Amino acid sequence: MLYVEYLRVRNVLKVVGIVLLAAFAIALIVRPFAHLDTFSMLNAVDLLHGSKLQSQRTLADGSTERDYVDRATGGSVRVVDRGYFGGTVTTRIPRTSHADAATRARGKVATSSEGSSISIGITDHPSSDSGDAPFVKATTHREGRFDVMSVTTDGPTDLSIFFAISTFLGLIVATILGAAFVAQSDGHLEFTFMRPLSRDRSALETILVDLAGLVVTQIACVTIAVATFALYYFPNLRMTGESWSVFAAALLASFAWYGLLLAASASLRRGYGAVCGPAWPAALLLPGLAALLLLQSGPMHVMGIVLNGLTRLDPLVYAQFKSEGASVVTSAETAIPWLAGLTIVYIAAAVLQWRRVEA
Repeated sequence: MLYVEYLRVRNVLKVVGIVLLAAFAIALIVRPFAHLDTFSMLNAVDLLHGSKLQSQRTLADGSTERDYVDRATGGSVRVVDRGYFGGTVTTRIPRTSHADAATRARGKVATSSEGSSISIGITDHPSSDSGDAPFVKATTHREGRFDVMSVTTDGPTDLSIFFAISTFLGLIVATILGAAFVAQSDGHLEFTFMRPLSRDRSALETILVDLAGLVVTQIACVTIAVATFALYYFPNLRMTGESWSVFAAALLASFAWYGLLLAASASLRRGYGAVCGPAWPAALLLPGLAALLLLQSGPMHVMGIVLNGLTRLDPLVYAQFKSEGASVVTSAETAIPWLAGLTIVYIAAAVLQWRRVEA
């Protein structure tokens, strides 16, 4: 049983490896056609519609510095472009200029880009914020009659982003591996039970092989994601305590989902598709349906309370963290104990069912 499961996991990992390498190859082919520099990415000069290139020079470190000036308003933009290694855009907009009148009416100065955006208030004291792109940072302050915003694109990138990305692939592979006991039951169950091992040990060995496969899957996904990122931007990676929490939550989310499907199919001889097929839509739609029914009254509200309780058993609920709204958990740290508990409960339930399977 152990060797059969090892072969099954190895075959799954081969497919995962092919898919990841294909994705990296596509990114590698596209890279020469992607024009990426600080100027084109941030479009900062658009803040000053009348700006003209005043000067351009090459700095000692090889970066290019461009100065743009709007003579009508006195505003200016300085772009320091380090190419692959990012850069800095410093925008000085007069508070009396017409160029930012509409923006300042909202109390904000905004910079938009392809895939990243920054919108932060200008105050008398320095402040900072970041855009959608993990390596983009902005600081703002006032200098006399100017609103000054400096945007850098060479900031550190937290590895938690890549760990979060790996969760999705981990859940997909967990769905495939969740058929472990069904695979044993379909065709060679008698041979499995002839081995001089207890069913519990045989089941736990199988589960450990599958969990190891999930760990390898998510580490491989993170590796390829970082390598792909490095094709386009300098990988100034940062590992923090939060990064480790997200990594643990990402692994446990796939473990808990695997345990759920394993428990749901442990007593089946075949027909695993009848379990994994409805599992995804049910797990994804359950929280929304529960929230909708909770807004109703009477029996529908009672049903909403029941479904809301069931969402606590849904591993996918804990794979998304929101600081606001109806999310069950608000951070990776709070998701970890829930996911660990669900993993233990579901795997224990699967082993107990496997005990009662008859050859």
